[in-house]
Amino acid sequence: MQCIHIFLEILKYLRVKTSSTDEYLEALTGFVVIELDVEYLIVFALFVAAAVAVPIDSRDATVITNELNNIGVGDYFYKYETSDGKTASEEGHLKNAGTEDEVLEVRGQYSYPGNDGVVYTITYVANEDGYKAEGAHIPRS
Repeated sequence: MQCIHIFLEILKYLRVKTSSTDEYLEALTGFVVIELDVEYLIVFALFVAAAVAVPIDSRDATVITNELNNIGVGDYFYKYETSDGKTASEEGHLKNAGTEDEVLEVRGQYSYPGNDGVVYTITYVANEDGYKAEGAHIPRS
C-alpha cells in the first residue's frame, strides 16, 4: 500500500492529473495506463531506480536457498543464500577414517556484499595443517 501512496505522490509532483474520480481510482489500482511525456517518464524511472537501489537491511533478509546433508556421522554438506546477497557453502569429510591419523577436512566459501557495493568472497580449508582462508581483499603474507 505504501508503494501506491509513493506512486501517487510522484504523479502529483509531475502534475499528472486524471479528469474524473473513476480515472483516479483506476490509477490508484493500476488498471489504467497514464500517458506521460518522455521527460516525466524518465524522472519517474529515476525514482523507481533509486528506490530499488536501496540496500536491503540484513534484519529483513529472507532465505532464498537452504540445502543441508548431515546425518551427524561422516561427510556433510550445506549451502545457503539470503535475499541480502549473502551466500555460504561448506563440505566436510573424514580423512584416514578409522586410523590414528583420522581428521576432518572442511572446505568452504562465503560471500557478502560490503558497504562499498563490492561482493567479498572468502574460500577456506581446515584440516590437519590448520585453517587457511583466501580472498581478493585479504592480504597475503
